[in-house]
Amino acid sequence: MTAAYGLAQPGAALAPLIDPFARAITYLRVSVTDRCDFRCVYCMPETMTFLPKAEVLSLEELERLCGVFIDLGVKRLRLTGGEPLVRRGVLELIRALGRRIGTGGLEELTLTTNGSQLTRFAGELAAAGVRRVNVSIDTLDPERFTRITRWGGLTRFSKGCGRQRLRDWRSKSIWSRSRASTTMHSMR
Repeated sequence: MTAAYGLAQPGAALAPLIDPFARAITYLRVSVTDRCDFRCVYCMPETMTFLPKAEVLSLEELERLCGVFIDLGVKRLRLTGGEPLVRRGVLELIRALGRRIGTGGLEELTLTTNGSQLTRFAGELAAAGVRRVNVSIDTLDPERFTRITRWGGLTRFSKGCGRQRLRDWRSKSIWSRSRASTTMHSMR
């Protein structure tokens, strides 16, 4: 980060972010993509027009931006999307942010996902420092799940969450009438 962008040098002491109620801002959600591998009826049209890639922050820009927020006192980051795990190269961003856990000012790095990619990425997420994953699912009924997500299959979601549990993550489930949400906590 350089002064040319109006940003501080890494590690520079900056005044913490304070909201209008005089509370320190220590938690930030960062959307890494507008893309998703589902087309949920409440979220996006089936023939979605996405932002041109030139208008989306690069992973390097996202890392610098998150670094500035960490330097400003953000202690907990949650990566979201769309579906963050469909972003090409997103694990490099997650690894870079994970290196800031502890001595780099970051206390927690979490992820919100639809669960479809967890079979592929669970081990790498844990190795990068992600200790909690919020998995959102609208229903456990396979037919209704397909109707809601249009492209999604409950089997793919189930495999992703099952693989994650096999990698020594414990889950805490929170159920509501219209939406089921599971948070996975790493035991590592």
